Amino acid sequence: MIMADKDENGGQAIDPKAQADVDANSPAARSKKQMRTMIAGAYFVIISAFITRRAIRRRIKWAKPTYFRQNMHHPEEKFDGGLEAVEAFSVATVNVFSWGIFFTGGWMWATNTSGLEEMRQRLRLKLNLSEDDQRGSQNVVRSWIEAAKPWNAFKKEKAEATELEEEDNKDDNKPNERGPPSS
Repeated sequence: MIMADKDENGGQAIDPKAQADVDANSPAARSKKQMRTMIAGAYFVIISAFITRRAIRRRIKWAKPTYFRQNMHHPEEKFDGGLEAVEAFSVATVNVFSWGIFFTGGWMWATNTSGLEEMRQRLRLKLNLSEDDQRGSQNVVRSWIEAAKPWNAFKKEKAEATELEEEDNKDDNKPNERGPPSS
């Protein structure tokens, strides 16, 4: 701990920056950070449950015929399958992410991990890797992911085609032995 000048009472005053560093690494602060992530995940789970409940309730209400109507035909025969699929996908995505945040916070609390860098350090210790080895493997995985993206293949093909067209256009605009091209 870094001590600063003496305070009014004659004792040593503690530097606020050094105190903040000590407090950030204390077990209580780590546990608080981990529990905050878990509680945020729990709130997201509750919100996603309400969103899902509202979507299901609206669908049931739509399917139920009105009281004084013949039930041979549905009162609203409009049904958009694409819109229903988008709604189902969005509700499922919200649910998955909220549960993911909740379980990540719980896992961080259970394993006493407070961040991504700490997880990397633990992995390096477990696998006996240096930091450079880990960065190298991350670069290899990053290049694999970039190679697997289908839109990158289309970009490369398009760039190659554009380069060929530019070369052809350069050749067309050059004057030849007989002079410039005539219009």
